[in-house]
Amino acid sequence: MARIIRDAALETRTARARLEPSGQPYYRAIEHGLHLGYRKPLMGAGKWLARHYVGNGRYRLHKVGVADDRSDADGRMILSFRQAQVAARKLLQGIAPAGVPLNQYVAGKALDFLARDVEPACYLYRHYHPSGDLLYVGVSLKPLHRQDPPPQGSRMAQHDQLHPDRTIRDTGGSGRSRRGGDS
Repeated sequence: MARIIRDAALETRTARARLEPSGQPYYRAIEHGLHLGYRKPLMGAGKWLARHYVGNGRYRLHKVGVADDRSDADGRMILSFRQAQVAARKLLQGIAPAGVPLNQYVAGKALDFLARDVEPACYLYRHYHPSGDLLYVGVSLKPLHRQDPPPQGSRMAQHDQLHPDRTIRDTGGSGRSRRGGDS
């Protein structure tokens, strides 16, 4: 488990109440390239933000949650300084590291889910024209299964090309098409 960072100005709601309201967050480094920020408004509870270094002197900001200035922390929406640190670190785990192409990162995440036997929340599918051109990409909440194609030239074959929960792809220039759920 990562070490919890201490900061007298941000750690308690009493300490945060002494801070001046500001449009700019008060930041504290919690990891190399990761900072936890607290933005204090004129009225109401403050907000926790995470910023991580993306290179070339630039940072990317992410909302973490509401500070426990007015209400007790619940660990989900309202977070203490300690809980906000944990949430910021978890948030950073889901972000592609700098220098890694997005397609490699997504492929690595997918393989990680498969290795851990994690069931996806939804499934992506692609619809192709028999010529091989991509028509559109969609999402399904149920897994798609490969099925045999309808007879070539039938009305059903023409209709199924745009059916929302099936995929049609070119099979390599043979003129025949075949449905596939994960193509």
